[in-house]
Amino acid sequence: MYEIQRGFALVSSRRQRHSTSAPNSCSLHGQAPKYEHHPFYPGHVREYCTLNISPTWTATRWANMYLAYDMLSELMKQLVSSLRAVHSFAKNFTPERFHELGIEDRRDEMYVAHLPVSHPVARTNPETRRKALFVNQDFTSHIEGVPSRESDALLRFLYEHMAQPEFQVRWRWEAGNVAFWDNRWAQHCALGDYYPQRRRVRRATIAGDRPV
Repeated sequence: MYEIQRGFALVSSRRQRHSTSAPNSCSLHGQAPKYEHHPFYPGHVREYCTLNISPTWTATRWANMYLAYDMLSELMKQLVSSLRAVHSFAKNFTPERFHELGIEDRRDEMYVAHLPVSHPVARTNPETRRKALFVNQDFTSHIEGVPSRESDALLRFLYEHMAQPEFQVRWRWEAGNVAFWDNRWAQHCALGDYYPQRRRVRRATIAGDRPV
């Protein structure tokens, strides 16, 4: 097991280097890079096990949200620590996406099962009291209590800030690798470097606590 960053570890079938020459985009088909966590499932630790790997590049990046918060100015830390944001399943899983996936008959059921939730913009580790940013482009719809223009501007700044290379680690997968990370303090981004090939993984989540 290799301790790559605090909150992330990987079990490898053999020693390998972190990829440095793979494409940097976290996108598929030219979309903008986006990091994510899943705020609708109070997951504590998340696990990936790779089963089938494309013969071309295939990698995942993780971003450390502790560091992202720590590197904000003191005034910005005070601001984000006072705010809450709404996370919407429907923002990412739009009616058009359900149609593309061929599961339109499940749309209403999924929307009811995953209602919007409110979480702190900067959540606190209940054991260490350390703070980490807790918003992401896929699901965070807006910041509560502020005009939409201000909400959009602040979220855009935070997304750009947390995507800085200084907060990241990237791993090039091989079949049999297993990765563990703490989903409360890290976000992940699957690189679109294997398209049009496919990679197959299994994922499991250990139940966690409600963000505070």
